[in-house]
Amino acid sequence: MKNFSGASFFPWSAVRDLVPWPADARSAPLNPSLAMLCALADGALSCLRLGYVLSCLSPEDAENMLREAGRCARVVLAADFRLAERNMETPAAVLAGFAAMAGTAFRKGGNAVFACAREYMRRGGLEGLARAAGMEITRRRSLLGGAAVLAYGTFSPVAVSGRAGSAGLWAAGS
Repeated sequence: MKNFSGASFFPWSAVRDLVPWPADARSAPLNPSLAMLCALADGALSCLRLGYVLSCLSPEDAENMLREAGRCARVVLAADFRLAERNMETPAAVLAGFAAMAGTAFRKGGNAVFACAREYMRRGGLEGLARAAGMEITRRRSLLGGAAVLAYGTFSPVAVSGRAGSAGLWAAGS
């Protein structure tokens, strides 16, 4: 399965390569497109990795991608930015935000990517998206000094069928 090339925005593409994926998950597909996920059968994959792609998408596309990943894979590993929970994590979160802003200056259409990343963080980062998409985070590993997280997640059949999810933080008007 080809990797999703649409997430090659700086600095996401650079930090995506630094994610400490578990050894048994390193061969799992990384950042497939939404179209590729939609084409897969339910439970077709044992594991799927999403590395700094969700924060580059519109809220609706990010939620759809995460929900489709949960439909296709028994375990979803997602690495992306999150809100700082403690004062010690704030400098790392600010630095990551600055890097994201600087990265958009190097890419045509960067303002749209920055707007998506800003909205992503406003709605709770990876953990807010996971809650809205129906992903149950079973383990977390802090990344980038607390500015990001590697979340290990599973989905219930109700969450991936579309009957749950959008009532969370990612609902319109939140």
